[in-house]
Amino acid sequence: MITENETVRLIDFGLSKASKNGKTLSTVAGTPYYMAPEVLEGSYSKQADIWSLGVLLYTLVSGYLPFQGANAAEVFRKIKEADYHFEHAEFKAVSDECKDLIGKLLVTNQKKRLTGQQALNHPWFKMFNDPSSATKGAQDIKISNDVLERLKSFKGVSTFKKAAMNLLVKTANEKEV
Repeated sequence: MITENETVRLIDFGLSKASKNGKTLSTVAGTPYYMAPEVLEGSYSKQADIWSLGVLLYTLVSGYLPFQGANAAEVFRKIKEADYHFEHAEFKAVSDECKDLIGKLLVTNQKKRLTGQQALNHPWFKMFNDPSSATKGAQDIKISNDVLERLKSFKGVSTFKKAAMNLLVKTANEKEV
């Protein structure tokens, strides 16, 4: 959500579930485009949220979802293989540090994926606080108008398509997914 003063807010925690003491979860819930591969397999931890943050970062800097396809099977295959790219023209303006962070968040093996603390310590975040950085702080980083317009108009997929994909994920076995 983009507020009136153009602050980005993360919302839609309606399907969230607290995980206590690193407990593994098995309920398949959420918007399929943001699901980590292990969620599709039905056994996941809080590291699945790190994957989702990688999807969000990709979307915020480009205005595109990283995993798109003509049908649910193609989207799920791309998620399971981390099949995404930085070929959109918008990525020419995205720093190598940002692309590196996205790449370290969208790792299929959750044990090799960055943790939340490791992500916060990534050089991309550090460059915002370093006045000698080439970016000279966050205030000088601009998102193109095309990306902003795409984000403002971004409605994701239709409610029907979301419901259909959720149903597929919840009822299909791993081979069918």
